[in-house]
Amino acid sequence: MKSLLQRRKTSPDSGFTLIELIIVVVIIGIITAVAIPSYGLLLSNTRTKVVNNEAKNVYAAFASVELNDKSSLSGDDVIKSATTSDVSLSYNSDWTDESNLCITAIWVSQPSIVGKYGAGC
Repeated sequence: MKSLLQRRKTSPDSGFTLIELIIVVVIIGIITAVAIPSYGLLLSNTRTKVVNNEAKNVYAAFASVELNDKSSLSGDDVIKSATTSDVSLSYNSDWTDESNLCITAIWVSQPSIVGKYGAGC
């Protein structure tokens, strides 16, 4: 006579019940419902940090151009070299020094995400 454990391993009825499968699906649904909004918020915060950092970096490049020699590199050259497919950069064209310079960075696919940096903003 086979033991209970041996019968259970070879029994064609072994497996998960419908209730167990439904419980697992519900748990996965709850985890997903919590994770998706968190992921969206994380993505938005990351994009905001990226545009702010891009604005700061371009501001530093403008300050460097101003300190060294404006004639060797224009503001448009700085913007062109820093602009990416994700972030669009601009600056106020009437800037004369760091005190009135404002750099604006915009996330291209989400124009509501804007970063500004500089004393002239």
